[in-house]
Amino acid sequence: MNRSAGRRSEFRRVLRSAWGTGRRRAGAAFTVAAVALGAFLAYWLVAPPSPGAVCRMAVTAIDRKDARGLLRLAHPDEVRRLNLTEAAVRGLLADTYWRNGPPTLSRIPLERLPQTPADQATFVSQDDMAFGMWITDSRTHGWRLNLSFLFFSFCKRAQGRESAARLEYAALCRRYGVAGLHDPLAVFHPVERIEARARELAAEGR
Repeated sequence: MNRSAGRRSEFRRVLRSAWGTGRRRAGAAFTVAAVALGAFLAYWLVAPPSPGAVCRMAVTAIDRKDARGLLRLAHPDEVRRLNLTEAAVRGLLADTYWRNGPPTLSRIPLERLPQTPADQATFVSQDDMAFGMWITDSRTHGWRLNLSFLFFSFCKRAQGRESAARLEYAALCRRYGVAGLHDPLAVFHPVERIEARARELAAEGR
């Protein structure tokens, strides 16, 4: 009788041990799967998947006057260095593309220009409201919108001449506390340099 009870006790102990080990393994597997899924979702949400996707999101943000949405698409270094605050971007939107009323951009087709460098892409719309967007591939942040160049592109569309566009952009920078411009090669141009180059171009009739 005692021997039988001992065997039952030992059997229960083995079962409890096996059950505990199985639960620990299942818990570890679940944790690994959850971490992997979380990392994938975080990457998908933070890093836009392609230059075309960035352009489409930028068009939507412009169409909605969404300054915060545009800032999310820009490179953090550009935002920080140029002091592109939400208030500044909202003001730039109001004084450039939205200056003459509320255009609707969501139906404008976007097409990549041929012969652009492999790590960069320029997209433009194909109607009379055309403007350029420059998307740069960052090693640390994926495809990003060159936000200051987008606003300069708006100025160029409105003014036509390069010198007038530069002067208008520089005036807007001073109005909203923006430090300058990142050109398509990510070279920083302070406001003073933009104005000086505008005067040179004006003297050349450009």
